[in-house]
Amino acid sequence: MHASCNAATLTANSDKAPMWGSVLDMLRAEGAVGKTLQVWDISAGAGKGQTPVAQASDSTLQMFLLVVVPLLRVATHTAVTDSLQSYYSNPFLAFLFSKLRFDVLAAAVTLLLGVTHAPWALSAQGSGTAAGSGGASGSSVGAQDASPVIWQPGGWLDVVEPCVFLLYELTERFQRTEDQERLNGPGTQLLTAVERVMTERLAAGQSKAARVRRVQDRIRAIHSQLGHHGSISAALDSAEVAQRVATSRLAGGPNAATARGDLASLRRLQDPNHKPGTLRRDGARHDNDHEAINAICNVPTAQELLSEHEPYLASNRPNSMPHAASRPQLSHLELHYRLMRQDVVGPVAEAVQKFKNFGGLEALNKQKKKGTDRGILALDDTHLYVMRDVRLAAMQLSRSQDLYFQVSFEQLPTARKNQRQFWEGSKMLSVGTLICLWWEPEGCGAGNPQLAIGVVAERDVAHLAPPLPQRPSIGIKLSGSKDLDILLRAWLDPVRANGEVILLQENNSFFATEPILKALQGMNAVPLARHLVPAERQPTQPPRQQQQLTQVMLQQHSLGSAAAAAGFGGVRASASAESVAAQHVDAPMYLGDGALYDLRPVAAKERLELLDREERNRLMGILSAVDLLSPAQFPIQAILAVSTLDEGQACALRAGLCQEVAVIQGPPGTGKTFLGVQLVRLLLHNTKGEAFAARRPGGPEIIPEDVRPDYWGPAQVPNTDAGHHLTGAKPHIGPLLVVCLTNHALDSFLEDLLDSGATTSLVRVGGRSKSPRLEQHNLRNSGVKAGGAMIYKLKTNEKELRGRTAELQAMLAYAHQAGRMLTWDQLQVLCQNELHWDAPQLLGSFESGIRRWNTHSDTDQQPDAETDQDGFLTVGKRGKAAKRRYEDLVHEWLMGDPVKDWRMGRLGFPSTAGHPASAGTDPRLNMDGFILDFGAMNIGPSASPTQHQMPDADDSDNESSSGSSSSSSSGRAGSKISAAELQQPDAWNFFAAAPGEAMNEPDAFLGAQQPQGVPSLHHQTLSCKQRKKQQKLQQNHNPFFIPPPPPPKQPPVSVVAMMGGTAPLDTLLDCESVWELSNTERRTLHAHMLELQHADLIRKVKELAEEAATNQEQLQAEYDRSSLQTLRATRVVGMTTSGVAKQQKLVAAMQPRVLIVEEAAEVFEAHVLVCLNKHVEHLILVGDHEQLRPKANTYEMQAMSGSGLDLDVSLFERLVSQSKFPVATLLQQRRMRPEISRLIRAPIYPSLQDHARTLLHPHVRGMVHDVFFLDHDHPEGGGDGGEGRSKFNPWEAQFVVALTRYLLMQGYAPEDIVILVPYLGQLQEVQRELGKVQMRVVISDRDATDLAKAGLEGTPAEGSDGTGTAADSTTTAGGSAGWQKQLVQGSGVPTNVQVLQLKGALRVTTVDNFQGEEAKIILIPLTRNNKGGQIGFLKMRNRINVLLSRAQHGMYLLGNAATLTANSDKAPMWKSVLDMLRAEGAVGKSLQVRCQNHEAVTDIRDASDFHLWVGDGGCQLNCETLLPLCGHKCPRRCHADDQAHVLSQCCKPCDRLHSPCGHPCHKLCHQECGKCGKMEKEAFLLPCGHSIKDVQCWRRHTPGEIQCQAKVTVTMPACGHALEVRCCNAAAVQANPGLCNTHVEVAMPVCCHTLKVPCGQAAAFLANPLLCSAACEGACPASHPCSSSCGACMSLSVNTHPNPLIKGCLDP
Repeated sequence: MHASCNAATLTANSDKAPMWGSVLDMLRAEGAVGKTLQVWDISAGAGKGQTPVAQASDSTLQMFLLVVVPLLRVATHTAVTDSLQSYYSNPFLAFLFSKLRFDVLAAAVTLLLGVTHAPWALSAQGSGTAAGSGGASGSSVGAQDASPVIWQPGGWLDVVEPCVFLLYELTERFQRTEDQERLNGPGTQLLTAVERVMTERLAAGQSKAARVRRVQDRIRAIHSQLGHHGSISAALDSAEVAQRVATSRLAGGPNAATARGDLASLRRLQDPNHKPGTLRRDGARHDNDHEAINAICNVPTAQELLSEHEPYLASNRPNSMPHAASRPQLSHLELHYRLMRQDVVGPVAEAVQKFKNFGGLEALNKQKKKGTDRGILALDDTHLYVMRDVRLAAMQLSRSQDLYFQVSFEQLPTARKNQRQFWEGSKMLSVGTLICLWWEPEGCGAGNPQLAIGVVAERDVAHLAPPLPQRPSIGIKLSGSKDLDILLRAWLDPVRANGEVILLQENNSFFATEPILKALQGMNAVPLARHLVPAERQPTQPPRQQQQLTQVMLQQHSLGSAAAAAGFGGVRASASAESVAAQHVDAPMYLGDGALYDLRPVAAKERLELLDREERNRLMGILSAVDLLSPAQFPIQAILAVSTLDEGQACALRAGLCQEVAVIQGPPGTGKTFLGVQLVRLLLHNTKGEAFAARRPGGPEIIPEDVRPDYWGPAQVPNTDAGHHLTGAKPHIGPLLVVCLTNHALDSFLEDLLDSGATTSLVRVGGRSKSPRLEQHNLRNSGVKAGGAMIYKLKTNEKELRGRTAELQAMLAYAHQAGRMLTWDQLQVLCQNELHWDAPQLLGSFESGIRRWNTHSDTDQQPDAETDQDGFLTVGKRGKAAKRRYEDLVHEWLMGDPVKDWRMGRLGFPSTAGHPASAGTDPRLNMDGFILDFGAMNIGPSASPTQHQMPDADDSDNESSSGSSSSSSSGRAGSKISAAELQQPDAWNFFAAAPGEAMNEPDAFLGAQQPQGVPSLHHQTLSCKQRKKQQKLQQNHNPFFIPPPPPPKQPPVSVVAMMGGTAPLDTLLDCESVWELSNTERRTLHAHMLELQHADLIRKVKELAEEAATNQEQLQAEYDRSSLQTLRATRVVGMTTSGVAKQQKLVAAMQPRVLIVEEAAEVFEAHVLVCLNKHVEHLILVGDHEQLRPKANTYEMQAMSGSGLDLDVSLFERLVSQSKFPVATLLQQRRMRPEISRLIRAPIYPSLQDHARTLLHPHVRGMVHDVFFLDHDHPEGGGDGGEGRSKFNPWEAQFVVALTRYLLMQGYAPEDIVILVPYLGQLQEVQRELGKVQMRVVISDRDATDLAKAGLEGTPAEGSDGTGTAADSTTTAGGSAGWQKQLVQGSGVPTNVQVLQLKGALRVTTVDNFQGEEAKIILIPLTRNNKGGQIGFLKMRNRINVLLSRAQHGMYLLGNAATLTANSDKAPMWKSVLDMLRAEGAVGKSLQVRCQNHEAVTDIRDASDFHLWVGDGGCQLNCETLLPLCGHKCPRRCHADDQAHVLSQCCKPCDRLHSPCGHPCHKLCHQECGKCGKMEKEAFLLPCGHSIKDVQCWRRHTPGEIQCQAKVTVTMPACGHALEVRCCNAAAVQANPGLCNTHVEVAMPVCCHTLKVPCGQAAAFLANPLLCSAACEGACPASHPCSSSCGACMSLSVNTHPNPLIKGCLDP
């Protein structure tokens, strides 16, 4: 053990610390105390006379190998570094950062290099166990136990790997300048020693190349992190000069926008004020302008939104940030952070500035008076939603424990008519949207408003559309502490806020961008930086396998030189063979030195069946073991022979497997997704995941032989003559991570994986999936449910926090409604806590003014409720509220003055109202004799103030460094790590402090807390009853009690002089008596105390928010731990880029080594960067930079603007276009018919080939041309017309809807047709037109969001239900013939015929939201038609490419050719496209349609022509086809649908005869004949013998249908009576004796009355005496005659007194 300290300091106070003197005396006796530390030179070797030195070196090495290295290995284990419970792991790493001596580690590694014998023998001898793993030097010496109990290094890599990984973790986590400076020197020493080991000790062909490469990669990252920390000003000078020269050279490039951007970048660098934060010459722009992005608040501040300075935005060019030039990776992250943040914050700031210039509240009030207030402001091209009269309603905790405030506002004028429908269909105030609360304090106006910034945290339609008179409300989460202060103070003190609060919202997608910004702030390095960061790309000598790969790539590029010349292909044409060779790409690290891949899963069975057995076995044998480190031997031809892949796809497959960073470009229709599925299939087949590692040991076969297809054949042993060792062990890659920008794209790719059978082991992360097939694969349904004691504890904490939130809410509400005056209890608490040190006498001064009337409540009135110190009601016995205490005292003081208080006896006498601790007169008695200090009466739990222990002076002193800075002193004073703890008595002090450093532990990580402030003083008071009793006792038993004398009539002059006092606040706080203050001074002091009380409430709110956030973080960590079990056990994990950004810790804990990005060219580079965690070793980017770029919100951020910011340039495009990165290109498209593909082949993809199956696409039914451009001269709308930037063309909308209806009549399904529009305004216009014809319209979520952003949320069309959907009717493919009605009635449709209805979705979408999708027929209304030739972003080649490449069979464009070609120098592609179409006769003023039946051609010039000429989808001729059911001619005009006429309705009279009568049918032919309805006039006999006439014919021929109504006489068989009944009822009457209605006389058996009843009921009367209806002959108790019937009285008697009746009448 070694320690450095000052001996004199330790022994200065030997009486307090006598042990140090004893310890130092013993050390001096051993000669172990001195001014210098002597060390042995071990590297000289061990000889005679040097045995002690050798022994010392052996023990030191044992200490290093057995204790230090294992500890570092534990610290760098992924269970620690990637722990989801960072609140446990961070303190541990922080301890190592503050204690570990990296210079001593470097010395230990250097010592190992100097040892001549094998150092692993020392560790084995010292521990008695074998080494944990073999190193480069072979197996460890002395290994005796196959299962070691203690891990120990077994080779050089086991030593250097923990050291490097720990240094990497520390440089990642500790980014402060002082931390980096602490690591810079010692860390560089350790890196130097490690690099010596890597160079001198690790053999080039050793077996752990993957681990070696990971160590090397971490070393490069550490060097980049540490960098050269020179002065910033010097770095600025040198970097600026270099950048200006480079930018000047780039300014003359061929691309005009790029050249303008380069010049703009140069101007930024030349501007001395264009620097961030304090680096700016004029200082920071606002309070959120910082040079470090970690210090920037993602949510903008009020100063930022109101600032007139341009924000600091670096150009998206290499070395454009000179202030961070020494750390290129951080510079790259900062660049994209600032650009991404500005893209979402910039529009909000612009909207606030425009609202400020608009005039603020004053302008809104003018609009309201004029009646033009709609709640939506159109400020130039900005749409701003304004909610008036915002009020704070409540404070709540969300489900994620975010503290938010419920605010209410006036209902928008546009929403008052139908509130619920409006808010359900509107995207306004969506969760996560950035909002701004605006109010204008008195005298400020719109020029200097107050702002509070937040985001929408809760949105419930029930709250937005409540029943009257309630107001709509939403929940908002404030962004920061300052905004919380501003809002709560304004709410608690509305007089000071003075004005209406309004809520402003600009349509922004902050909720989608915020996770990306947070993730970028948390990153300090870029994985695979040597490929992705321009400044990190340093040419190195490529290894053997990369030289082979480069040669093969050069051969591939030579095949498509024409494509490269046009920017289409792997490398730009300007790249020479030498430059390409220099830019090699490493193989993925996890492959090691000899990974063999089995490529047989790529084979297609149908292709193999065409080969003979011998050839099939040969090819499959080649594919069974492919060395990916030898790309020259990659079996391209074998893959082409056995699979459906074309040559471009096979080469791309090689790139995706062999390259560390693979960029695969796929033009439209070339099968990018199919290739991605094949890549996933092969990667999963040849690697292991977490779950598979334990169940399936590594080997060349992952699929058991019993389930392997027999046509694969036997596996082939590879040739190992390549000069390196090959192994078939499967590398461990963890879950394969697939990311996409949108949920739709992700769902589509994962469904393709399931369809192809690549895997069923996949998990979809995220709750916005709309795929039913993926529901069972969603993490929420397949994950392990979290539980346990920790979850229970955190849930309990959450419940407690919600309770505290409700309490705080009540306190805030009370403070808001308390009449702006403090209560006595609030004043008492303030004096005891906040004012205890500044004004200790205030409480006693207030108490000195208590009078008799202040201690009683008015008995004639209801006593006011009393509140405690937190504002809660004090409840007495039986739940009744306690009476108030001294509430009127505060009111009398605040509303009074010195003269009034003098008359009340509060002035004019020596003040004894000082602090209870003051000497002199008993402070408990005032001049009235009332008890003042009730706390001294031992009433309550405490009778005196708490005494506080002050810290000892010796303990409070800071330790200062002592000793010189020479390198000979290497100890740390006060080290707690002893020799016994390290188990090595002479070990080096690896954990001692550096020379001159103190031993203090960092409180931020070790949790050291010091007491702050002092406890509150609990001042006890008496109730009114106790006061009376105490007063009476004093009067009776206190001989010194003197009643107060009456005050004089006129106040003294000194008291009158007090009335005009205006002392400052500091003087007021020091006053001896508050009763001597003037009214003005009292109000000043009260306002100060009220502000203190508000500050205390706000502080409690902040503490609650922090505690809730901490609790939620820990709770989320527990949930993530459960999710991690599921994710690690699966093979494929699918997430969106935003999802990865939100789940950074979870993704890092998954440890994915392979990342696949689909549609990478449409993804912001920042999104890809946040998906790269430190474990990613293989990145596959699939996309096409010639199609749509990422979608920036503002034009300034787009590359075409020439601003140089170029946010929409993706990583994919940058690698292809700027970095000359090797790119694999797909060359064969399988989507478009040749007439369509040639439109994009010539201008963009000269090497694009058409697959043979595209020649088989059918022609579009009912059309003359499969591709046509309808040239018209109908002008556009929008723009300056009052609807913002969004353009629309009503004529095109009408025409395209009519064309859609016509195509549906040709037999196309709704999903076969897509209307593709370039503008949101045109999207809304088409939506309206479709609503008029009652077609169902489906708009994607992204289009709906874009409509909301543009303020174009559609208004319902006539005849619709308000949602863009027809209410109760649909248009079918049958046109106007009316067969829909027939179908609804269910008549005449054969069961084997499938009837097409337009209940499917007819999709209308914008170009930007349709990339990657396709349809059979695409209809494109181009919208633009103006005299100036302005076409906006239609001139962008990317958008034109997507527009023209979505159709499979047919494509129809509507536009003005002159407008599109007016500026052919800026948009040359339209001229090329139109020239090609004109050459084919596919451009014209009318659209030609062809009748499928008669081949008649009709010219359509207007939308009305469709109904006029081809209303049924055919031509003007009559159909005249004989209908199959009746033989009549079809009554319709020529129609294209229902060629079999199974649904056609014949309207001629029916010529069929009814059977069996033979009468003719009188209905129409298409109607069913039914029953014969002819009336029979002639009489005919019925079976009973009677005759009948005037009945319908069908009834005559239907047995039993006619009932004979003739009268007949029947004799009842039981009684013999004769009855007259209808003939049809005679048999039924005779069979039922009870139906006899002949009256007979019946003598009742009990009462003897005689009744006449129907014969059929006689038996019932005889059986029941109670049925007697004769009058009762009895009398009531009052001798009145009874008015009831006999049976009723008898029934009453039976129920009440049955015995007499039974005895007298019923007894025998």
